[in-house]
Amino acid sequence: MVNKVNLIINLVSRESGVPVSDMLGRSRKASIVRARHLSMWLSRWTTTTSLQQIALLHGCTNHANVIHACNQIDNLCDANKSYSQFVSNLKSITKQF
Repeated sequence: MVNKVNLIINLVSRESGVPVSDMLGRSRKASIVRARHLSMWLSRWTTTTSLQQIALLHGCTNHANVIHACNQIDNLCDANKSYSQFVSNLKSITKQF
């Protein structure tokens, strides 16, 4: 499943315009954080990879980062229909991996 998570990271990078190196880094810039969170959210809901492993693959320290990221993306989707559609489209793409 590690390979699938890497494919998700690359997909989100391409679709968001945020370089993979930035997504996996420690930047707190909003656009980078949003892309990182989205990648973690997709990894959680489309793979069987553990939360700890997802966190490590995204350069985070523990599973709590993934839980927080998923909550943030869920909140964004609830508040913004166009973002929700964007996430849904990416989710359908990742299911094909």
